[in-house]
Amino acid sequence: MKNNESINCPQCFKITSNINMIKSCQSINRILLSRIQGIEDNTQDNSDEICILIRNIKNRFFELNVNRNETVKKLKEMVKDVEGIDPNSQWLIYNGRGLQNENTIKECEIRNGHIISLVVRSFGG
Repeated sequence: MKNNESINCPQCFKITSNINMIKSCQSINRILLSRIQGIEDNTQDNSDEICILIRNIKNRFFELNVNRNETVKKLKEMVKDVEGIDPNSQWLIYNGRGLQNENTIKECEIRNGHIISLVVRSFGG
């Protein structure tokens, strides 16, 4: 891709030339295409290593490679490494429900290519 080229985001359809946004869009496109074609990574049943997408507070996506035997608490630590958000302030949502720290990725039934939303809790009064 040349420096002056732009691309439409497959999620919001905004035109961008931001390379990080384009990389994110390419990841989303790849996963969505595999789901449409019905060829979502079948190795997920044979392997505990999966790739998930996290939708951050700015509605942007990033990929994390995780082991399905890791806990949600460990996943929050990984999110902290990318986003810099304290795990105690993170609320991870999958399929409309909040994920509990003590549960494993496998127990939450999160699979390869699935999307988890990150919400930041604010404490205080």
